[in-house]
Amino acid sequence: MKNRFNKKEVKKSKGGILIPLVSFVLIFGLFTAAISMLSKNTEQQQLNALSKAVTRDVLHCFASEGRYPADIKYLEENYALSYNHDHYSIRYDNPGTGEFPSIEITVINQ
Repeated sequence: MKNRFNKKEVKKSKGGILIPLVSFVLIFGLFTAAISMLSKNTEQQQLNALSKAVTRDVLHCFASEGRYPADIKYLEENYALSYNHDHYSIRYDNPGTGEFPSIEITVINQ
């Protein structure tokens, strides 16, 4: 095919759409990976924040009342602990011997 302005033959690119398509897929993949990493980081920060809140409230209860709370529900009712029950599961085991309770927080897969 000839260019109408300078009468020279113009070569058609064989890769035409291949290079933009590969570039788009690469950029989209990098964007998706970045969003995934941010999401995992946010999830970990939320888990850490909940863990600190539970520990803080357990210690506050012990300091105020001289005993550890019997269960998590007690913290929710008396120390304003609040969390998403559909997203997190808290296993709280108070041995009742004056030892610090065992606390395990897990993310519920949805």
